[in-house]
Amino acid sequence: MVPIAASFFEWFKAVVPLLAAGTALAGAVLFTNRVSHRYELRRKQREFDLETMRELATIYGQFFRSWKAWNALCRYEHVDAAEGAWTLLNQTVEAEGRLETLLLRIACDRSLSKADINALGALRQAFKTVRLAIYHKTPLDWRSSDHGHYAALKTYAAHTAALVSADRVGSAPDAQTARAAFQQITSNRHEGTWKTLAADNGWITMARPRHDG
Repeated sequence: MVPIAASFFEWFKAVVPLLAAGTALAGAVLFTNRVSHRYELRRKQREFDLETMRELATIYGQFFRSWKAWNALCRYEHVDAAEGAWTLLNQTVEAEGRLETLLLRIACDRSLSKADINALGALRQAFKTVRLAIYHKTPLDWRSSDHGHYAALKTYAAHTAALVSADRVGSAPDAQTARAAFQQITSNRHEGTWKTLAADNGWITMARPRHDG
């Protein structure tokens, strides 16, 4: 019995390091896979965010160009006969459509606060101003950088850009949450509030009216 016990003990001593090494290797592989998965997920999220940021910048620039071009058209040509009005209207409608798509991306990708939803909804309404100006054949009379509506638009755009570039908090919203957020963002209730939302929340200070004399 003693030789058998000694043999088993020697075998056990030989096997234990192998088991320990195997366990350590399996743990290392598992850890590496988790790290690799997190890295890949983070990389894809950053690519998604960069694409969204580029799209936001492009849309904002398109809005700005349409606004300036329309004001110039109102000043130097007869608006009723201007062929350029239809081209600018198409460009403005395209920008609004692209913004709508971008807002859908954000609603499905981010956990949004009430302030986020209000800012996104306000940005959507602010983007309608050029189209409405063309429809009414009047210039968009934002002559100062601190004009209340223009300042509000810039605030909503900056809020959206900061939201897209920030690290995610928590997991992505489920379908029900994303659906509810997008419905709130695209609600018509923002139509009557976007012009004063930024000032009401203390994001901007409304410029005082100027008095001549």
